This record gives sequence, C-alpha cells and structure tokens, in this order.
Amino acid sequence: MDYTGARLLAPPFLVDLASKLGGTKLHACVDVSVVPPIPFACKLISSEEAPVFLTTQGAVLRAIASHPHPGLPCIQRTVEILEVPSLGAGRIRAMLIMPPLYGDLASYIRFVAPRGLPEESARSLVAQLLAAVAHAHALGIALRELRLGKIMFTDSDRQRIAVADVAGTQLLECEDGLVDDHLGSPAYAAPEVFSPAPFAARPADVWSVGVIATVLLTGRFPFQAPTYVDVSQPPLPPPRAPSQREQTRDDNDCFVALLIQPPACCSLIPVWLVVLSRCRPAGIRAKVQRATPVLSPSLSAPARSLLHRLLCPDVASRSTAAAALHDPWIVGHNVPAQAEIGNTPFPC
Repeated sequence: MDYTGARLLAPPFLVDLASKLGGTKLHACVDVSVVPPIPFACKLISSEEAPVFLTTQGAVLRAIASHPHPGLPCIQRTVEILEVPSLGAGRIRAMLIMPPLYGDLASYIRFVAPRGLPEESARSLVAQLLAAVAHAHALGIALRELRLGKIMFTDSDRQRIAVADVAGTQLLECEDGLVDDHLGSPAYAAPEVFSPAPFAARPADVWSVGVIATVLLTGRFPFQAPTYVDVSQPPLPPPRAPSQREQTRDDNDCFVALLIQPPACCSLIPVWLVVLSRCRPAGIRAKVQRATPVLSPSLSAPARSLLHRLLCPDVASRSTAAAALHDPWIVGHNVPAQAEIGNTPFPC
C-alpha cells in the first residue's frame, strides 16, 4: 500500500484515499495497531449517499451476509467515522472493512496474460465466477455491472477471485427479475440490454460472464476483437435507433480496428487513439446485436461450446449460471459450494 495519500480516518485504520482498487470504488487500508500492519479493503460511505446506499447496496450486502459465499463481498466490520473529512461529493460517515484484495482481473490480463490464460487456469477462474453469480441469483441478486475490473483476487497467490464491489447490484423484487434501466459497459452488455424494453437481469449477468470468460481465454473481447486496451467503455446511452452514419461505420470498422490493434512494429499506442476507441459504443452495439462472437480456433471444443452457451443471443436458450457449473468444460473442477438457499418465494 502506498502511504502517500493515506489518512487515519478512524483509528487504527489508515486509508489510501489517493486511489481505488481496480475498477471498484474500494480503497486499500491497513490496521496500524499491530506490527506488521494488517491489510484490508474498505468502502467509504458519505453522508449524502448513505440513505440510498442503505436501501440498495446495503440491502444486497445484508442478503449476502445471511448466506455468505467466498466469491461475493464479505463485510467484516463497520466503522463509524466521527471526524468527517471531505471526499468527492460528500463527507465520509462510515467505512465498511473487508478482507484484503490482491489486484483485479483487468490488470492481470493486461499485464500478465495479454494473450489469455491457459485453459486450465482460466477454467478455475470461470468456475469460481459462475459459482458466485449462481449464488447471487439464488438470493435474488442481480450483479448488473459485471466486468473484469470489479473481479478481484482474494489471495496473494492469485488463485481465488470474488466479485469485490456491489456498486450497481440490485435486489430483484420478483422472480422473473425484470429490470428497465440500462447499466454497465457496452463491451459486457447482452443484446437485450440495448433494447428499450424491460429485460431479465439474470441472463444479462450470464452474458457478461461469457464476455469475461472469453477475455480470460483469449485476451480479446468476443464481439469487437480488440486487444484488452479497449476495455474501458463509456456508460450505456439511452437506447435509440442508430443513425445511417452509425450503421455505415459499424459495417466498416477496419480503420478503428487498425487504431486499437496496430501492426506489430508499433510498440506504443498513442493515448488519443485509445480515447478514440473508447468513444464508439455504437460499433459494439451493432456487433453484439448481430451476436457473432469472434472465438479463437485454438480453444478446445468444450471451451468454445460453453462460451456459445453463455453468449447465446436468445435469452430463453442462454444457459443459467447454475446450469453452466455442470458444463463438461467445468465439471470436475472444485468450486465453492453454493449455500443452501431454500425455496423462499420472492415478494411479488
């Protein structure tokens, strides 16, 4: 932990306010009352966001606390902050202490495995993610904004992962899990998310798992085929029909593909090219809606089969997270057992 921007918000916890962990809204912190200091992760809650947090993310965290899972956030302690220093839009009033985190999948793929992981290594991570998503869905929780940056390693050996941040998650009100707001990044969004009609949130989560699994296996996104440099996309705009110019550009992406994936002789990518590649959600939308994933022929047949099940454009035919755990490519791999949830009806 870099102590340059650290502050002692609530003794004995020293919090790094200068940066966040991966693509989450979490911060690194340490307990300085012992030697050596014990690392933790923490989520800071301001007085302005507290009322909304208690009814949204707070409700999700309470549901997870009732039926914990190693692949979902675990709150170890809640600390009230009496002195309220300014941070962003409001003043910090509370701090949720979580186990330490050891880097996100986004950075891991970018710097350690830009061409993807071996299938055995990727299988372990995909199985853990599917188990966490299946458990959340059984609790009536839609994760909504699944992406590589929110999935963090929970051990220093980087073998275990968890969905570390509940920002954007939602406790579903009915068993059908229909939602009508459009959250997330276009690169991870299912075809139905681009539609103005309400859609089922659980299958959209499974699609995002399929995108993440593809990146883990190949280092590339399935519908855009850029290298990982194009991961950060702007939030989804309100659904609308694409203009004629957008449709023309969607069918002729060679220029943009050259920018974000230059020839091998180009070792550095200018920042302005990366920014340009991040400002075109329309191209991603068209490819996703056509649902023609680009999968490496080097993948094994079982791996390709699972990816097609997760990235099936037909919501009714798309695999569930629980069913995908029994896929031939996954079967036999040890994953965290799903807690017994029971058949508690949803409050419709």
